[in-house]
This record gives sequence, structure tokens and C-alpha cells, in this order.
Amino acid sequence: MRRIFRILPLYYFVLAVYIFLILGTHLWATKVVPFRIALPYYLSFFQEVPSWMFGSAFASALPFYQSWSMGIEEKFYLFWPLLVAGIPRTRQNTRFAVAILGALICLIQGVLSEARETYHLESYGFILLGVSLALLLSRPRLYQLFGQMAKLTTPLALLVMIMTQLSLRPQAHLRGFSVLYALAVTLIIGSLVTCKGVGTRILSTPALVFMGRVSYGIYLVHILCLNALEQVIKPGSVTGQGLFIYIGTLGLSTGVAYILHRAIEKPMIQVGRRISDKPKPSPLELEVPVAG
Repeated sequence: MRRIFRILPLYYFVLAVYIFLILGTHLWATKVVPFRIALPYYLSFFQEVPSWMFGSAFASALPFYQSWSMGIEEKFYLFWPLLVAGIPRTRQNTRFAVAILGALICLIQGVLSEARETYHLESYGFILLGVSLALLLSRPRLYQLFGQMAKLTTPLALLVMIMTQLSLRPQAHLRGFSVLYALAVTLIIGSLVTCKGVGTRILSTPALVFMGRVSYGIYLVHILCLNALEQVIKPGSVTGQGLFIYIGTLGLSTGVAYILHRAIEKPMIQVGRRISDKPKPSPLELEVPVAG
């Protein structure tokens, strides 16, 4: 319930803005047809489907194309709780084994299927790496051990993360690199959780905490803000146009995201918390007296 009120209201508000601007005002005439094709997938949280059904070139030209990851996340939020519901909390080893096995299956499928136009499970594998980390760190002994080893593993993980990211840019088809990148990021997240070092202090500064708080809104609106600036700033009208648009998009999307956070996101989060925290009736209160 909390995730529903955290994600859906702001998502559908931004999508409504896109519908108004593209289908209502025809502000971007070239985007009308592809947006109409993709709209059913946006409305039903299958945003990742156009990328493999119509090809990556079509998907990257879509308005609101960055929302493809929302489809991945929402399906995971529905599937994973149902899967672990049948595994008692006392059987943490089983839960951990299921998460690791699921991650391996999804990552291997993603690597092997990259050469074909098919549905990739790789992104689910990345999320399951985080689930595995959370289950691992839920045990005090392993939490302490991870913190002790993090001093040795973090520098190597940072190096792997940088090198794989540099390799991914010119050769995005090398999926094995993306798996190494995800493993490195998982180790870095674990070290940030278990070790209160320089990285934790930097990420705890007020500016970065603020950016984290409004990051979901930035994710949703930054392409819209970029398109708006490109409409205003014509090619060749500004020296260093690319850098100017980049900085302008960062500032504008942050400002818009903050307004949306205060007006929509934060109030809806509070509604979700009130609903989820509402006291549940006891079994005795649910009993219905039998007449006669």
C-alpha cells in the first residue's frame, strides 16, 4: 500500500502532462504517433515492452521512454512478496537461496538472450542482487563480517564499477560487463550500509539528502524539462549549448521535482502510511455470531 501511494500518483500525474502536451496541444508533432503506440503500455505499467517489441531505436525516440524501468519494478513489487509469502521468516536460508538462484537465472538469461530481440530478465536479476544483500545483512554476524571485509573489497569494487561503466558506453551489447557493474554496485551499497566512512558522510550531506528525497520526481520529469529547454534554446543560439542545456535541465528538473514532491508526492506518501498503519481488527472482532 505504501509503494502504491509512493509511486502511482506522481507517475500518472506526469503521464497526464505528457498526454496533454503531445496529444492535446500537439506541441511535438513528430512524437504524436509513437506516443499513441506506447501509451497503452505506459498506462498499464508495461513500459519496457516497446523496447523489445519495436526495437531499441523506436524506444529511445519515445517521449517518457526512461519510464521503462518502472514496469520492471512494479512487476517485481507484485511477484516477489507473493513468492516469499510461502517461506516462513524463520527460514532465512531458504529465502536467501531463492533470491540468489533467481538472480543467477535472470542474469544468465539476460546475457544469453542479448543477441536476440526477446524479453530480458536481466533487470530483475539486478534487483534480486539487492534482495540477496538485504537478506545477508539481516544477520548480525554477517553484517559485522561484511563491514570488516568492506575495507578490502570497496576499492576493488569501485575500480570494477568505473572500468565496466567506461566499457559499457561504446559497447552496450556486452552484457557481461553490466553484470560485473551490478555486482560491484551491490558490494559498494553493502559497504555504505555497514561502514560509516567517508562515503557515508558525503552521502549524508544536506544537499545530497535533498536530491535523494526528490530523485523520483527528477527521474520522471527530467526528459520533459530537457525537451522544453530544447524548444526555447535553438541550435547555435548559445555558446556551449550542450553544457548549458545540461545544467539547465538539472536545475529545472530539480525545481519541478521539489514542487511536485511538496504538492503530490509527500501528501500521497502520508495517505499510504495512514492506510497501512491503520489498526487491523483482531480475530475475535471478525467472528460473526450465528443466529439461533
